[in-house]
Amino acid sequence: MCAPPNAARQDDDRARLLGGTGPAPRAWHVAGLRRPDARAFARPHDFARGAAAAAIPRDGSIYALDPVGGAAWLCDVPYRDLVGAPFAYARQAERARVIARLPAAALPAPAGARPAIGLFSIGRCGSTLLSRILGAAGAQVLSELDAFTAIGQAARRWPSDPAVQARLTRLAGAAIGAAGAALPPGDLVLKFRSQAMQAAQAITAAGLRPVLLVRGIADWAVSNARHFPADPPEGRVDAMARGLQDMAALPRPPCLLAYERVLADPVGAAETCLGRAVPAARHDAIRACLGRHSQSGTALERPRADASHRDLARAADLWSRLADPGALRRLGIGPDLLPLTPRA
Repeated sequence: MCAPPNAARQDDDRARLLGGTGPAPRAWHVAGLRRPDARAFARPHDFARGAAAAAIPRDGSIYALDPVGGAAWLCDVPYRDLVGAPFAYARQAERARVIARLPAAALPAPAGARPAIGLFSIGRCGSTLLSRILGAAGAQVLSELDAFTAIGQAARRWPSDPAVQARLTRLAGAAIGAAGAALPPGDLVLKFRSQAMQAAQAITAAGLRPVLLVRGIADWAVSNARHFPADPPEGRVDAMARGLQDMAALPRPPCLLAYERVLADPVGAAETCLGRAVPAARHDAIRACLGRHSQSGTALERPRADASHRDLARAADLWSRLADPGALRRLGIGPDLLPLTPRA
C-alpha cells in the first residue's frame, strides 16, 4: 500500500536533508528588499537578486539556512557589525548588498570549539533585554541569527531521528564556528528566537552551554497578545510546549533564569549566565539596560495592542492542555512557567 502523500513528502525531505549535495555556489548583488513583515523569519527570497557578483563574500555572515535543500545563504554583513544588534536578522536584511548561495555541506567545520553560551527562551520573556545586559557585561552577543531558527524548524519535523539530529548538529556547529571565528576573544553569547528551543538537543550538542529564560504564563500571554494581536496563540503555545520538551531532553538540565529575576537583579542575572563575576565598573551600564524596551528605535517597533481577558483565558486553556508536566519537572519549572526553586 502506498504511503500517504504527506508521509512520502516527509521521507523525501529527510533523504534530501541527509544525502543531498546542495546547490552550486552563486552570488548576486542585492537589487532590493522584499520583506513585507520585518519580524518574519529570514528567507532567501527576502532579497531581489540583481547582477551576478564576482565572488562569495569572505567577510560575511550566514543569513538563512535551508537544511532540507542543503543550502546556506550568506550576506556581506560581517558578524562584528551584528554584535549588540537586538535583531541580527533585521540588521542583515537592512544592510546586505551581496547575497550568496552555497551548499550547506561546504560550511567549514569549526576549527577548535570556542566556548559559547546559548540563550534559549520561551519568547516574550525578556531575552532581548538579557542579551543587552550581557553585552553591557562585556560579552560578544549575537542576537537572533535565523540560521538557528531554521534548525529549530527542521528539528520539529524529525524530533526523535538520530541521523537528522546529527546532521542538524553539524550545521549548528558550522554556524557557531563561523560566528566565533569572526569575533574577538571573550564571552560569546548566541541568543535565539524562541523557535530554536525545538532544536535544543541538536544545537547544544555542537558545544553550547544552554541557558533557558522563562516567564510566568499570565504575563507571557499578556505580552504575546499585546505584541502579536493578529497571530493565533495556538501556534505559539504549541511551539513553546514542544520546545520545552526538547530542552527537558538535554543530558543535563539547562541553567534556568526567570524574567522576574532579570528585572530584580540584572547584575546577578548576567553573572548566572556567564558563570563568573562581572567587574563592578560595568554594573551601572548593566542596570541602565532596564530603562529601554527591546524594540525601541528598531524597524520592528510597533504600537502595542490591548490584551483582553479572552486572550488570557484562551492562552491559559491551550497551555493547560499542551504542557508536559514531566518536562516541566525536569527543567525545574512549575505549571505557571516559573522556577520551582530559588536557584534562578
